Amino acid sequence: MSRAHHPVEEPEPERETVAGPDALTFPADWHMSTSWRRVQQNETAVNPVNDAEYMVQVGDGSIHRTTAVVQDGTLCCDCDCRGWTHRRFCAHVAAIWWRWCRSETFITDRDAGRTLRRPPAWLSIEDQEVGQ
Repeated sequence: MSRAHHPVEEPEPERETVAGPDALTFPADWHMSTSWRRVQQNETAVNPVNDAEYMVQVGDGSIHRTTAVVQDGTLCCDCDCRGWTHRRFCAHVAAIWWRWCRSETFITDRDAGRTLRRPPAWLSIEDQEVGQ
C-alpha cells in the first residue's frame, strides 16, 4: 500500500505594497510654466502602456513613464522625470492633461472601472494660485 505524496504548500510571502501616485495639484502660475509652454510649443507623443501608465515624449526630449489615473474621485499622477521629482509638475503630466482635455487620450477611473475620454464635470484639480 503506497502513501500518496501531497506537496506542502508554502504560504506566499507578503508583498510590499507600493504607494499609488499623488493627487495632482497645479503649482502657482502653472499655465505660465516652462512645462506647460513646452507642451504647447512642441509635438507630444502620449502612448498608453496600460490603464494607468503612458510613455510620454515632449518635443525631441526623452521618453518618460508617466502615471495618470482617477482614484477616490481625484486625478493622481506620477512621472519618472526629474521635473516631477522636484516640483510635482512636469511637461509629461501636462501633456497628458492637455490631451485628455481635448479628448485625445483617456484616463481610467479605477473606482468606477470606466475609461474617461475627457475630464468629468465633477473632477476638480487644486490650483495653488486660486487656492482651490
